[in-house]
Amino acid sequence: MINIFVAILISGSISVGMTYLLSRKERKKQKQMRKETLEKLYIKYPELRRNES
Repeated sequence: MINIFVAILISGSISVGMTYLLSRKERKKQKQMRKETLEKLYIKYPELRRNES
């Protein structure tokens, strides 16, 4: 009985850890994509960069 409970706990924490790692990776990717999009916008409209700084 206790073993089943422990197994459920362990598998649950593993899945939570995996989703946490994945979400961190996704956030990093989205940040990178946002940066690249901004760079493209700056190339198209150079006046945007001056207004921001």
